Amino acid sequence: MLGGTGRRWPRRAVGPHGIPVLAILGRTKAGRPITVYARHDGGLDYAIIAARPMTPVELDEFEVWEAQ
Repeated sequence: MLGGTGRRWPRRAVGPHGIPVLAILGRTKAGRPITVYARHDGGLDYAIIAARPMTPVELDEFEVWEAQ
């Protein structure tokens, strides 16, 4: 999944049924932009619950953030 050397951009998000999740935007080792969703399980533990390619809007925002 997120294996590239680039930075990862964590953002708060809301999953199905209003459940708070963490959306992590980043790139794979191959450079593909993806969004990974994780649920907080307590302490420092998170469980990955989904992953998908970034939307065009997310990619635009991520590239601006990535360039900073």
